[in-house]
Amino acid sequence: MSRRTDRVSEQVRDELNRLVLRDVSDPRVGLARVSRVEVTGDLQHAHVYVSALGDDEERDGCVDALVHARGYLRSRLAANLSLRRTPELHFILDRATDYSLEVTKLLSDVES
Repeated sequence: MSRRTDRVSEQVRDELNRLVLRDVSDPRVGLARVSRVEVTGDLQHAHVYVSALGDDEERDGCVDALVHARGYLRSRLAANLSLRRTPELHFILDRATDYSLEVTKLLSDVES
């Protein structure tokens, strides 16, 4: 990634976290957090990784709610960020926390 895409990714992540916390009223979103954003080199697409609490069904529902609010979130990003082109948002459930918990459990089992 270039410095520009890194900067835009960070701006989009910070703004989406703020918008999800304050402006999205769908109860399925709950305590969702945008963990990272990867913007393509042409700044036309942003892969938004979301971590959320709950079981698999609740987390999938959270991502579905964000997909449903994608147009609203993109329009708010356009209004709040100084970008010539606002990227299309693609929401992905971030399972990194699950993997780290699983690795921690496996390591603790080996130590026992």
